[in-house]
Amino acid sequence: MDLKPEEHPKGSFILIMIFFITFSLFYLLNWKYLSEIWLVG
Repeated sequence: MDLKPEEHPKGSFILIMIFFITFSLFYLLNWKYLSEIWLVG
C-alpha cells in the first residue's frame, strides 16, 4: 500500500475517537449506576 503521508493519521484518529467515545459512555453509565446504588443524603 502506497499511501500519501497526509492519509496516515486518519485511521489512528478514528480508532482514538472510537476508544474515547466508548470510554466516555462507560464512565457516564457507571456514574449513573453508582448514583442509583449509593443513596447519599
